[in-house]
Amino acid sequence: MSDALWQRWEAFLAKIAERQGEILAEAEEGIREIINSFPEDAMPLGNALQGMRFRIEELKQKVDDTWEQQVAPKFDEVGAAFAEKGRDRKQDFVAELAAKWDLFGAQMEALFYQNLQPRAAEGEKKLVHCGGCGAPLKLPSRKDAVSHKCAACGALNQVLAETAVALYQGAGHARAQLESLPLRHEIERFRIQVDRQRRANSWAPEPVESLDRWLEMERAYWEKYAQVKAATLGTPVDQELVRSRVDQFMEFTLKRDQRWRKAKGL
Repeated sequence: MSDALWQRWEAFLAKIAERQGEILAEAEEGIREIINSFPEDAMPLGNALQGMRFRIEELKQKVDDTWEQQVAPKFDEVGAAFAEKGRDRKQDFVAELAAKWDLFGAQMEALFYQNLQPRAAEGEKKLVHCGGCGAPLKLPSRKDAVSHKCAACGALNQVLAETAVALYQGAGHARAQLESLPLRHEIERFRIQVDRQRRANSWAPEPVESLDRWLEMERAYWEKYAQVKAATLGTPVDQELVRSRVDQFMEFTLKRDQRWRKAKGL
């Protein structure tokens, strides 16, 4: 009986995974058209991804509802250990759905900026002339609106940011998010396994060594994010960003664990 129940559960999950694949494949074609149609406007892409996110949430909700209403009662009849195994499988599967969606959304955002990059490069080169004498202005930046005094005639020019150049500054976050997501998903899987190990040991406290590993994983995530963002924009690595994110994690997570604080002499 248990084998048959498990196979039916796995078959249901496989159908959900297949449906998600179909949704993402259909969406990618449409999103590429949106990116090409609105190369200097991120809002249409954002709206499209928001609509897609709703459809993925519906799939996740269907998995939860099917488990609670139809599957869990039958698994409970077999036994607590079998039901727990099924519940863990559901949790892992929903996490897989979420991870695939995260990567898809990040890939589409990165694609938007990849498509924008040539326009931003051209915008950087675009000459702006003085409104008073017509001489070319040597502007400090095209990504920000500036007040610039003409070296030739002294007129003060109010120059707006070049749209593509200003918008392209988001490329750093988009690319960094995409390339660091696997590390974030690794952290999420690690935390699930920690909880299961604690459950198997009557919810014993998490070992300090495990908390230390979590800290290093968080640090590696933010270092990867900062490095990719800097490389994308051609700027120095923002070490202050890394430090602040790691400090926040320690302050609001690790330092609330008295055993960890004691082990670190805090």
